[in-house]
Amino acid sequence: MTTTTGSTPVDYKTVAHPPFVGAALGGLGGCAALLYSWREQFDSSELECLQSGLSGCTLGRDGGFTVVTILRIILCFIILAWSYISLHEGYPDSSIVDKLWSVVPVLDMWMFHFFTITTGNPWGCKRTLLMASLVSLWGIRLTYNFWIKGGYNGGEDYRWGALRCWYPGIRYHIFNAVFITTCQPLLILGMVLPGAYVSQEFMSSSNSENILNVWDYTAAMLFFGLICIEAVADHQMFVFQTEKYRRIGAKEPLEEYSKGFIDTGLWGLSRHPNYFAEVHLWWVFGLFTLAAGGGYFNWTMGGRIGIAILFLSPKGSVDLTEAFSSRKYKDFADYQKRVSKFYPWFPKAKTV
Repeated sequence: MTTTTGSTPVDYKTVAHPPFVGAALGGLGGCAALLYSWREQFDSSELECLQSGLSGCTLGRDGGFTVVTILRIILCFIILAWSYISLHEGYPDSSIVDKLWSVVPVLDMWMFHFFTITTGNPWGCKRTLLMASLVSLWGIRLTYNFWIKGGYNGGEDYRWGALRCWYPGIRYHIFNAVFITTCQPLLILGMVLPGAYVSQEFMSSSNSENILNVWDYTAAMLFFGLICIEAVADHQMFVFQTEKYRRIGAKEPLEEYSKGFIDTGLWGLSRHPNYFAEVHLWWVFGLFTLAAGGGYFNWTMGGRIGIAILFLSPKGSVDLTEAFSSRKYKDFADYQKRVSKFYPWFPKAKTV
């Protein structure tokens, strides 16, 4: 939920969090690792083409990787400037990245597909078309979920307030510049880089085998299934929290909402079913590189590893969410004992 749909107060200072140096260096190291893993993919001829003002040359011979990456670096500077134009409580507005998280990967993937379109093949690569369609479905659903929670109407994820509390003053400005407006946009690009890989493979071949195979269908079904899991989990959470805050506002008996958190449906099998789906759908997305005739472990791995680290590392998204919930809800400790933290599994019986 966001600050416009309702939130339960918590003293941020009492929540365990990573030290500033560790958080900043982690973000910087993540950016460096991503760029290093991509270093050999930059096409010098593409850079020369851009420097010459596009005169007498054709972009996209590397599947669009160089062009999209340069556009991403430019976007990082735009986001940084935008965050200072839209100040929040005297600090840069870091929620801008949240607004772009579900939109930018869709644009990236369609650009990768666009570069496969040729005169003799007006529809381009079928594989990148399928990938772009799946990412669009993911983006539309996630954008809708963010919208109904007030994300585009002034709402803010409560964790940004916590970060401003943990890293006040210049520390937050550094964290915003290093991790939020630089590392996260690069990570967003990293999530869809299998699209660049497939585009490269398609353009380097004779384009004679523009057909889908069993790996394509497997990846598509798994990706769609994980989108459904994420959608159901987010819907269940939204319905629960909306009704909880409605009852609080109307001063009605809370009854089954009195514990404050949801522990039914998918949330009775995993404490973070939405995060489980989000992390794994990007690992599934990498299967398309297998479909293209390459290996699964290739230069696009950085994005998949990065998204896993963002959610699953110590003091990452999962741990921080747990820490907040533990401070907010007295019965959360019992929930932690009964229900699997990340991977869905059968819950233990409730303690009396």
